[in-house]
Amino acid sequence: MFVAAQLLPPSLILLLAGTTLSADGYVPLPSLQPLHDDNAEVEILYLEAVKSVLATQNDLRCSILIFSEAAGALTTAMNGFRSLHVPLGLSVFQVGMDDTNGTQTHLSEMVNEALQLRRESWCATVVLVSDDLAFLAAFAESSLSEELVVPSSHLLALTRLPLRLLQENKSVHTAFSTMNAVLGILSEERKRFRRRPTLAIATEAFHAKEVQNKGSARKDYTTDYLAEGLNFKYRYNHIPDGTFGSRQDDGSWSGLIGAVARKEADFSLGPFSLSPSRAEVVDFTSLVLVQYYLILGGRGPPTVDPWGFIFPLGYFVWASIITALVLLPFVMLFMSACAATSVFSPGRYTWAGSFFEMIRVLLQQDNWIPSDAWWWRRLAVGGWMLASLVLVKSYAGNLMSVLAVRYTQQPYQSLQDVVRDPSVTMIWQTNTSNVQFIRSAKTGIYSKVGEAERSGRTKFEPLINIYQSMDTLVRRRDHVLIDMELLIMVMVGLDFTFHGRCDFYKSRERFLPVMLSMIGQKNSPLVPALSRRIMSMTEAGLYTHFTSAVIGNSTACASSPTKITVSTTLSVINLWGMFVVLVAGYVVSFLVLVLEVLVGRCRVPNVLICDVRTETPPLN
Repeated sequence: MFVAAQLLPPSLILLLAGTTLSADGYVPLPSLQPLHDDNAEVEILYLEAVKSVLATQNDLRCSILIFSEAAGALTTAMNGFRSLHVPLGLSVFQVGMDDTNGTQTHLSEMVNEALQLRRESWCATVVLVSDDLAFLAAFAESSLSEELVVPSSHLLALTRLPLRLLQENKSVHTAFSTMNAVLGILSEERKRFRRRPTLAIATEAFHAKEVQNKGSARKDYTTDYLAEGLNFKYRYNHIPDGTFGSRQDDGSWSGLIGAVARKEADFSLGPFSLSPSRAEVVDFTSLVLVQYYLILGGRGPPTVDPWGFIFPLGYFVWASIITALVLLPFVMLFMSACAATSVFSPGRYTWAGSFFEMIRVLLQQDNWIPSDAWWWRRLAVGGWMLASLVLVKSYAGNLMSVLAVRYTQQPYQSLQDVVRDPSVTMIWQTNTSNVQFIRSAKTGIYSKVGEAERSGRTKFEPLINIYQSMDTLVRRRDHVLIDMELLIMVMVGLDFTFHGRCDFYKSRERFLPVMLSMIGQKNSPLVPALSRRIMSMTEAGLYTHFTSAVIGNSTACASSPTKITVSTTLSVINLWGMFVVLVAGYVVSFLVLVLEVLVGRCRVPNVLICDVRTETPPLN
């Protein structure tokens, strides 16, 4: 197609997109299909352009003069130009491009011959066809100096060079600006409909509901971007079954894919995941997004962790305390053994006695050290007292902060978590490519998901019912929704708009990557044109921006906290972990008491064997 490009003043007449400007006004060019870069299509395009310009010449006394380089890329088009019917005659001049001097000499000779023909004609139209900037510049200088193109004649220049190069070349810029010229630029980058058709876009039921609720206030930025870039109007074709589509038992396709495959719609926005079976009936555009599946679960109410009294100290600190309690009595016992030759008997110190002495210090109970104790023992116990004081004070201070923290329950962070819990039910969207993949999986985690479906732990809902299921089933935390990130972001944004709070969480694990694209009819020339516009849109980050703009509050719950701090009274429910430790301590102490009683009854002087059935021990 042709793009509008103004070099300079009004004296330059431009070949606009699909029209030629003449004294009689705008004359439409023939409708051209999107072209690819091959010589046959270039020949057709240039022939149609020349015919459109010649159609504006009502005077049959005008002759046509065509110039091109002999070995240029447009040589094949010259054969078509020779077939044009011009009453007064058509002359074709092909200039050799050997070297600079030879080209200039040959071009001057051709211009002089063309000048003689122009002088013999009542009027003349000069057609310049070239993709060589040097040839265009040389022709511009020669024709300007030889006055080949005068006010009574016309110049039509056809090229595929970018407009920027023509503007930067001084010779071309000056010559074309002072002539009665028409410049036609073939651009592969801008392919638009010449007339603005109305295209049918297949949409799902959820989109239909949104349009019905918001009416004309709804703004579909992505569709508007494509429509403006390709110059078309659009209307929505809402598909009743509310699905993206899958292959049916009879070989037909349902949903949006079926509507496009049956040519009930020109294309569909989707986006759709790529699959070989779908590619058999529709064509995919360039990629729009790469998405992953997530798990969406209901957030539980903020609660205090019953084992929070452990958190003030790290696990390494707890391990260090236990290690010190075990090893320090051994060190003290070893040091006492080294003092065996002293007046103090080392037998007065045991590992158990030293261990409980360290425990009393840690629990801030009283401790007694004999006045005749060794100074090294006094220093060891004093150091342990100082360390225990720091630990206890740090623990008490942090415990007050920990008990003020509330944790939101987020139990399902992976598919493995969901599969292991038999009380939770999964919700998947109906007729998606990944559902078919899971059903056919033989090993791995996805095969376990398939087994969960066969055991009745899976529900399938069409897109129109996904939000209702999330609002009722997922909210009560016995169901989880598994779907793509984009859809989950839409649903969470809608829920925040309605309720003003974040009641759901997304899993940390992402799985089942999918490549998403729009679709068009099979072998439709619209698909390559859409792909170019989609690529420019995604490279500029506009698709993500448009999606966020359409989805209200799409990022409101993106970083919801898992912990909150409150100031309130504590109940037994919040502290039951401490009571578990207390009861466990009492149980252990009771068992030790029973053991001590039994052992005490067995301690009889001069008796090595204890018979518990004997009521009275023998007397000496």
